[in-house]
Amino acid sequence: PCTASFLDCFHCGNCLITHEHLPRLLSLLDAMEQRRQEIPLPAWWPQYGPAWAAIRHQVLPEFSPAEITAAETAKPQDALLDLVEGLREDT
Repeated sequence: PCTASFLDCFHCGNCLITHEHLPRLLSLLDAMEQRRQEIPLPAWWPQYGPAWAAIRHQVLPEFSPAEITAAETAKPQDALLDLVEGLREDT
């Protein structure tokens, strides 16, 4: 079993993203972009930047604009990013 962080999955050669994953993936992007507004960029980038860039520049281009639009309408409200990164204290 893999022991890497979920956010590292987007850099793995074994990563397979299907149409069914797309709504949650878009929700994850929203959550990462929201977190970008909450913490300083120098802290955000090492934690979320590589996964954000991989999703934006490697994963999403594999889907058509129509597929992305359809996934936008089906995406969940909560990406559960706190579960991915563990609990954090709000300051």
